[in-house]
Amino acid sequence: CSNAMYGCKESTAYGNKLLSHEKVCVFAPCSCPVKNCNYIGLELRRGAHKRSPGYIFGLELRRSIIFCLEEDVRDQMVIFQEEKEGDVIVVESFTGSKGVYVTVSHIAPAVPGVRKFSSSLARIQEHSTLRLGLRVKNIQKSRKLEEQPEDDFLLIPSYMLSGVHIKMEI
Repeated sequence: CSNAMYGCKESTAYGNKLLSHEKVCVFAPCSCPVKNCNYIGLELRRGAHKRSPGYIFGLELRRSIIFCLEEDVRDQMVIFQEEKEGDVIVVESFTGSKGVYVTVSHIAPAVPGVRKFSSSLARIQEHSTLRLGLRVKNIQKSRKLEEQPEDDFLLIPSYMLSGVHIKMEI
């Protein structure tokens, strides 16, 4: 298995593919989403990788948190770490031709037994709110910021973009 360096003991005869195993391998490593951090490992969530002050913000599950995305920044991410278990949640925004696409992802292998999340994501304005419940995908590394998401995103249409900040709630 390509994850042998992370502890997987699975092997196969020469010529056989381990692809089906590697899709569900519990030893699949994850990459830290913090810019300029090259950490790759199994445990982003249980303290093996230290939280970066100023880059990763605390998050309590089942409690909403309001944060801002900068409207004048084309593509960006906000990183949260759940306070009790330490799961890393990434909110990414991508500017497209129809508006701003916002996704929520959990940095964890997409394997059986890993916690699954859903979220309610809202764009808050003085007189209107755009809210969407969405599935939080388990991903091993954050998208390249220039990649527009294909599914599980909140689209904030261009006409709702005004001002310096996009006020969000998760």
